[in-house]
Amino acid sequence: RDSPGFVTLVAEGVAVVGTMRLLTGHHLLLVTARRALGLVCGHVVWGVADTKLVRLADTVDRRGTEADEQRLRRLLQWVDLARGFFWSDTYNLTETLQTNALGDGDQNSCGECMCPGACPVYRPGDFESAFAWNAHLSRALRLSLGDVAASRWIAPLCHGYFAQTRASLSGREVTMTVVSRRSR
Repeated sequence: RDSPGFVTLVAEGVAVVGTMRLLTGHHLLLVTARRALGLVCGHVVWGVADTKLVRLADTVDRRGTEADEQRLRRLLQWVDLARGFFWSDTYNLTETLQTNALGDGDQNSCGECMCPGACPVYRPGDFESAFAWNAHLSRALRLSLGDVAASRWIAPLCHGYFAQTRASLSGREVTMTVVSRRSR
């Protein structure tokens, strides 16, 4: 509705990638669809299936025309986030298996809320990992939201390859997982 006071749903998302400023305003990049790629230590690993760039606000300091803005948006569509980007809501993929297995045991407790076991597994330093692809895109949003709120909304995306297959070896079912991550 055009009258003030009404909120309009612009997009639904399953994850926040980050924000970016184009020529005429700020935009939020959302993952709007995900697909399950497999399990790591019982935790679901999600792959990006679809994304949407949502305009947040126009800026007073415009650097170009609307036509220039549309040209940039078309160029951004060439970046296919649905290929090779993955994350987990409950398992830290920016760390090695050894680091996660030998963690302090208090990984799911943020210490700032009364929700043991329900808190996100990501800590502020996880975005500084070489494997957090969206570290730069999410930096402004993480600083604005604060550490606890940001860790509930934003998960570090990894770029690389994730594959999982099952095989039978001597009559026993074995799951083989290959995870490769590109550093930024």
